[in-house]
Amino acid sequence: MLKWGREQQQNLARPVQDAVCQYINLLLEGNKEGVKFAVHSNIVEEFQALIGEILPVDDILPFHLLGIDYICQLYQDQIYTNIFNIRIDQSVIRILKSNNSEVVEIAADIILRSIFRGIKCFENFKPHLFAEAIENDGIVNTLYEDVLIKEGTSKKAKNKAAISIGRLYERTQMPEKYANIVILQMKKGMKSEIKDIQVDSLSVLSSLTQNQDCIAAILSNNFLVGIIFCLRSDDNEILVQSLQLTENLFVNGSEDIKEQISNKLPADVINQYMKSNYQEIYQSAQKVNSWIKRRNEMTQLAAIKQQIQLKASDNRDQLVEQGAFKQICGVFRQGIKEEDEYSGVVLFGCEIAQQLLKNNKRVIQAALEDDGLFDSIVAFLHSIPPDKIMPDHIQTLYQLLLYTSEEQMKQLYNKQIIGAMCLSLSTTNEQKLDIYINKIFQYIYYEGEKLKEGQSFPLKAIFEADGTISRLVQLLHRIDLINIKIKHTAAVSIGTIFKATILPKEIKSIVINQIKLHLYNQDDSHYSTDLKVLKYIAECKCVL
Repeated sequence: MLKWGREQQQNLARPVQDAVCQYINLLLEGNKEGVKFAVHSNIVEEFQALIGEILPVDDILPFHLLGIDYICQLYQDQIYTNIFNIRIDQSVIRILKSNNSEVVEIAADIILRSIFRGIKCFENFKPHLFAEAIENDGIVNTLYEDVLIKEGTSKKAKNKAAISIGRLYERTQMPEKYANIVILQMKKGMKSEIKDIQVDSLSVLSSLTQNQDCIAAILSNNFLVGIIFCLRSDDNEILVQSLQLTENLFVNGSEDIKEQISNKLPADVINQYMKSNYQEIYQSAQKVNSWIKRRNEMTQLAAIKQQIQLKASDNRDQLVEQGAFKQICGVFRQGIKEEDEYSGVVLFGCEIAQQLLKNNKRVIQAALEDDGLFDSIVAFLHSIPPDKIMPDHIQTLYQLLLYTSEEQMKQLYNKQIIGAMCLSLSTTNEQKLDIYINKIFQYIYYEGEKLKEGQSFPLKAIFEADGTISRLVQLLHRIDLINIKIKHTAAVSIGTIFKATILPKEIKSIVINQIKLHLYNQDDSHYSTDLKVLKYIAECKCVL
């Protein structure tokens, strides 16, 4: 109908165009499948033509834009190129000149979401080219001229424009023309009453601390007072971003800045968050505490992080050759005998190790050397109680699985990497336990999907020897767990490991019943996983 409207007189087409937009908005709102269909049809192009060419700017109303906004909210990363290639953002920028403040806010939101997703999709492939493309299209300057510095523009639109520009230049130099105004607006945004604006402002400011030119602008006008305000929030997402911004100021700031932060941060607040059950808050608070109490060790690690930020992933083995892993291994060895104030140093070491390991098999090979990074972190995990194991400890091991070669994977199996990860499954903290069991399942299920029908799981003997199976079985028998999904995830993990193999009689019923219970009770898209694992078990033909 929108296509039909292109060929009709305006007075005839407009009521139909308006009705179609409103109807499609109802279909797309909160509907991921509807959005997926829209992206692969010509609906997006018709919306684009309507708002980019057909309607005069001052005739565009909020409902004309909501369909595109819903699409930008919900489309998946893998279909981002469909959106980028037709350049929706180019069609939207003219709407920023509208006199309707709500229209400008929605248009700014569409551009913001497009930039967020674009940065994410291009982060491993020359992200500066994405920034240059957006800048050359005039989008940045339009956001700046028609929204950010234009009198009468709403605070919401200004905040979204500032966040968009800031996000675009997170990993490249922001033009001097924009920097001060953009940073000033985000400093206002971090105190916004709108949660998304507050979270995004804090997140982008945190990233911009990597740029020394930006730090001075960020810290001007009693900025630490603003951070302390955010650190007293009762919202977990805001707290996470506030703590991470504080961390990054420690990492990238001068010694004078580090001293200022240490002196002004409220110790009672940081101590409170070091007891949080929310893992991202807990881990960030531990690192901030170590910056205050173990600054020398943290500063030495920060020097490595700053060098990592300057190098492409395929050149980071140079840092390993210069002693980066030796330094991090020393941190793990020291962590075995140190007290709680050192735990943030270990977590910071894990964060840096993950960055070094990403997309570099030469770095991974160095990590697998005897008494190297892998052996050091496993020794550390064996030395601490299960409840002291943190998500970042396990993520460091998982990072090895993600980027390793086939030959390196064999070395990891010989070193019992999954068994080491399963040490975490004895924790009594269910939030952490849910994170750990899902990571372990993701890997096991991924390996299972490679197999043909009737082919047994080749790692079963290894998982028996390294304790993986026994720890998964222990989870099934725990009576203290409230989150029933944890037992289900353990069950599908075991079912995958016993593909085309007889399940031991002592666990056969509980494994199958857990999967069937989840299958009957769910109303989401996980049917395929449960059915596939039941099929794996049935391939043995001896389960009934």
